[in-house]
Amino acid sequence: MISSKCNSVTTCALMLMSLFSVIGGHSEFSGTSVQTVHRGKSVNISCKYKPSSDTENLTVELKTNNTLCSLMKSNSSWINQSCIDHIRFIPKTEEMSFEVSKLQVNDTGTYKCVVTRIIPPPSELLSEEGTFVQVIAHPKVSVSHVRASDGFHTILCLSEGFYPSALEQVWMRNGGFQNVSLTYNINKTNPDGSFTLHSYLNVSDCTNYSCWVNHSSLSQPMIRHLPPADCYENRGARSSKHQRVSHANIFTNY
Repeated sequence: MISSKCNSVTTCALMLMSLFSVIGGHSEFSGTSVQTVHRGKSVNISCKYKPSSDTENLTVELKTNNTLCSLMKSNSSWINQSCIDHIRFIPKTEEMSFEVSKLQVNDTGTYKCVVTRIIPPPSELLSEEGTFVQVIAHPKVSVSHVRASDGFHTILCLSEGFYPSALEQVWMRNGGFQNVSLTYNINKTNPDGSFTLHSYLNVSDCTNYSCWVNHSSLSQPMIRHLPPADCYENRGARSSKHQRVSHANIFTNY
């Protein structure tokens, strides 16, 4: 289970995860385990079953809502029946497994490894083991000046591509936290299932502002600063549609 990282200036809540129990059958069935993995990384889904003899013919399947990979063991050899890209079967005597690589946020879900004996007949479900995979993605954060009009300024803190959705984003000035009533936020869900959060702040002077961001994928909260040059450069801008993200402020390390 993932919890958000907290410090003394903010109140954090545990993000609860609903897990489905695995229904038992004729042999041994395990409960659902949980694995947390960063976007783009790999995870191993185990299939704990030790065949009683080499004469058994088995099928081993990795499933979510659909079958992702299916193999058959015949005469001590494994035959790949159908497996989608980025899935590799690892045959071992006591703990077979599937390696699922290049995970994306929309791959979050419950994976089941199902082992079925087909020979000798009758066919029998031997093992079904579930693993809930939680894919997390760290935010890419930038701070920029987006508008100046009639002596007032609008500055933007942008957190992009994070998952899960719980994220804390707070404005700071001169090291102190600002009144959140001065901000307005826009949340967006991206096509890949990740999230983006825009936080705008209307101010009379846009110097010495920073954005504090906290997310469960980060080892600690981070602070991005608005460059003074960005404020002065855009001081005469009038268009409300003008938005420019300072590339020097994009956060890429986690």
